[in-house]
Amino acid sequence: LLSVPVFGTMSLNLNTFRLSSGLQVLLRCGCPPITALRLLAPTMGNSHLRRQIASVVKGIAEEGQLISDAFSQSTNFPQTFSLLLASGEESGTVEEILEVLRDFYRERLEEQLEQVTALIEPMVLCFLGVTVGGLTLLFFLPMVKLVSNL
Repeated sequence: LLSVPVFGTMSLNLNTFRLSSGLQVLLRCGCPPITALRLLAPTMGNSHLRRQIASVVKGIAEEGQLISDAFSQSTNFPQTFSLLLASGEESGTVEEILEVLRDFYRERLEEQLEQVTALIEPMVLCFLGVTVGGLTLLFFLPMVKLVSNL
C-alpha cells in the first residue's frame, strides 16, 4: 500500500501521526522509549512499518542508538520525523517535538483527505447520475412501448 501514489502517502502520514501521537503520550507518562515503541508497533497499519519499528527498537536496545538515529536509518519514515526528533533529543524536548510532529502530520492527513474527496466527488456524482438515468429509462421504456402499441 505504501507504493500506491496517493494512498501510500496517506497511509504513511496516518501511521506517522499514530506513532508520534502515541509516543508523545507514552513518553510523557514516563514509559521508556523501547517499551513505548514495542507497544506502538502493533498500531501501525502496515506490516512493513511494523518491521521498521522492530528494527528501530533493535537499534536502540542492542546498538545503543538514539531514537532519531534509528529512525533515520529507516527507509519508510519521513526524514522530517527523524530530523525533528533529533533536535528534540538534543534540546531535551522530545515530548514537545512529538506534539509538533503529531499536529503537523494530522494537518497533512486532513489536507490529503480533502484533496482525495475533491477528486472522488465528481466521479461519484457522475456514477449516481448514470445510475438514476438508467433506472428512469428502464422504468419508462415499457410504458412508452405500451402507449405506442395502442
